[in-house]
Amino acid sequence: RDIPDGAKIEIGYVILCQTGDSPFPNHVGVMIGGGLVLHHAENRLSSRDVYGGWIQKHTVRIVRHANRPTSW
Repeated sequence: RDIPDGAKIEIGYVILCQTGDSPFPNHVGVMIGGGLVLHHAENRLSSRDVYGGWIQKHTVRIVRHANRPTSW
């Protein structure tokens, strides 16, 4: 399910980003709590970064599984 703009981003939500000249989302991250997103950039190791700056600027969609529990 899509998460509406301005909604609280919670653990387990998937962040879809669009980078470079791609016409489609081509980068993904998962919210892991504490305002952090786990993601993997090309030619780099996976990393935990604050959801803001570059990641937030390139976010085109935030989704969650329809059956995700309301609390973990």
